[in-house]
Amino acid sequence: MTMVRQQKAKNDEEAKNVKKVLLIHGWGNQPWDDACLTWVAEILRQWWYEVIFEHYNYAEQTDFDYWFDTILTHDVDIVIGHSAGAYCALQYAQIKPVSQVICIAPTTP
Repeated sequence: MTMVRQQKAKNDEEAKNVKKVLLIHGWGNQPWDDACLTWVAEILRQWWYEVIFEHYNYAEQTDFDYWFDTILTHDVDIVIGHSAGAYCALQYAQIKPVSQVICIAPTTP
């Protein structure tokens, strides 16, 4: 096997092992919330996680059905939610299998 083929095989194997993380912000998507989760996303990407960070505009922020419909389109290994996003993360984990759920300052809707 040539060196290029070996590297491609290694890269393909590593790509299979990449964990996907879904980040869900809190109810109001406040500047602190966005800054905190943006920082978390950056750190996770440095550690080779694939990060999906859902952002909702003002009209969508009060529509939990929309939130659930959106997050359920993703298949991930880890879900991280802040505040009301933590509630969504727990709801996600009840429907889809995940290896971890991380709740930051959780609240109920």
